[in-house]
Formats: sequence, structure tokens, C-alpha cells
Amino acid sequence: ICDLSSTSEIKSFTSRFSSSERPLHVL
Repeated sequence: ICDLSSTSEIKSFTSRFSSSERPLHVL
């Protein structure tokens, strides 16, 4: 089951992480 809050949280975390280190996220 996909939860909106979960997706939002993951997206926020991913965005933040991506901003911090893009190469790592790409891997």
C-alpha cells in the first residue's frame, strides 16, 4: 500500500540527499 505521507517523506529525504550528494544518489 502506497501512503501519501510515506511518499512525501521519501521524496523529501531523497531531494535533500540528492542536493547534498548527487553522485551518491545516482548510484
